[in-house]
Amino acid sequence: MSNQENPGANLTLTLQEGQQNQLPFSKADIRDMQLGSNGGLVITFVDGHTVTIANFHALADDAVKLTLADGSVIDTKALMETLAAEMPPFNIVEPSAN
Repeated sequence: MSNQENPGANLTLTLQEGQQNQLPFSKADIRDMQLGSNGGLVITFVDGHTVTIANFHALADDAVKLTLADGSVIDTKALMETLAAEMPPFNIVEPSAN
């Protein structure tokens, strides 16, 4: 994807579960990947725009493979495990009873 195809694009996608999906960008186009607060995969491209795969957690649960335009394959389950391990721990505070 280039900015000429999607100027200023910040897209949210839901991919088909239980099958391999082809994505229209290559590994070289990706600057960063991280889990969003809602469990989606946020892919940031070198040109600054983003694509969020909203159902990434479900794809990872099914170990779906994502094929990029250059033939690279992303193993969603392995990526989820890697990204989840990189997330800092956080505390959940229960409200006090009044």
